[in-house]
Amino acid sequence: MAIIWEETDRRLIPLLDNVSKRGVEIDVQDIFKRFTYDNVCNIVMDYDPKFLALELPPIPVSQAVIDIEEFSTLLKPNTVESDILPSGHRMEPDMQIIFDAYAKGRMKSIWGDDWPRICQREDMALTQLKFVVAAIIRRYDIEVVQGHQVVPDISVTLQMKHGCQARLHVVKVKFCLSLVLPS
Repeated sequence: MAIIWEETDRRLIPLLDNVSKRGVEIDVQDIFKRFTYDNVCNIVMDYDPKFLALELPPIPVSQAVIDIEEFSTLLKPNTVESDILPSGHRMEPDMQIIFDAYAKGRMKSIWGDDWPRICQREDMALTQLKFVVAAIIRRYDIEVVQGHQVVPDISVTLQMKHGCQARLHVVKVKFCLSLVLPS
């Protein structure tokens, strides 16, 4: 969690401040992908690729990540001769199978009564998400660019097909949340 805190405070917020001051449009989805990629690399490999930088450098592995997502969603094996799958379905030569990892991970017939399957790190990821969102919404109003088409993309992870073009405006009114405990 310390890495997320540091990256949010040291890199994400200064980048968003810069964008807000300049009044330019950014792809918010791209910013969050960069933030996520840098954090995963930091946590897993102790390496910072620095894709979340003020100049927003091109990401050479970006297409590779997209290709991996598409591959894991649609695996299309072909056969040379007829075969019968373990499910009992017959597969003919040159027939394609579309494999949906998301759906398979939720099939009661495969996993039993403990479905749907969840990622073991889901709680940690959701906690990090809440932290980052709270840090952003207390500082900025996010205005989606008028006319920008926001539609979901078919992917392993939920994302927007055309990104999310937006402008950021610094929130002028600071607010405080206080918690009153019963005595």
